[in-house]
Amino acid sequence: MTQIAGTFGKIAREIYALQQVEFGELAEPHHHGKVGSSTMPHKRNPATVELSIGLSRLIRAQQVAISDSVYQEHERYSALLRIELAAVPEMMIYTGSLLAKMRGVVERLHVDPMRMRANLNMLGGLLLSEPVMLALGEAIGKQTAHEVVYEIAMQAFENGTPFRDALLGDTRVSPHLDAAALDKILDPAAYIGESERIVDAVLARI
Repeated sequence: MTQIAGTFGKIAREIYALQQVEFGELAEPHHHGKVGSSTMPHKRNPATVELSIGLSRLIRAQQVAISDSVYQEHERYSALLRIELAAVPEMMIYTGSLLAKMRGVVERLHVDPMRMRANLNMLGGLLLSEPVMLALGEAIGKQTAHEVVYEIAMQAFENGTPFRDALLGDTRVSPHLDAAALDKILDPAAYIGESERIVDAVLARI
């Protein structure tokens, strides 16, 4: 139960964070008439995931109590049995509620891919400095490439210059990576590693 609580507590906390206006990538389900705030009518507070976060921590707290029941005298010590009699039912009730709440959230979770992409683009391409360094490293060596890309990235950040333009304008880079190559490297969708395969494998087991 503690592992279930930790897993769904983490998911709930992530949704809570990504529903903030500054991110806006995810949101728990919302229906007309659901009140988010008693004073600000426009708000869509993540009330369900807030509750889920609280439940997950209550479950974990009961695990701490149960761990005290290992300090038994002889074969069994009825005083410590009382801990189990109180903690286990509470954990079961909390876990059932947590699973019910999070099932509703996950099944109808609102995802905003356009906002995700906009957030990825906030750094003007600097987010993809690693694959640029690795690609350039094939031509001039990894350590040299790291130093070159670091210098260009710092200048681009400080001057507000798009990373792509700064790379193309540098003679240490342009002979090895042209515009087409950089466009491919600087696409976040092209740098997700094994994540799709891992997700597919998990879903296949389910």
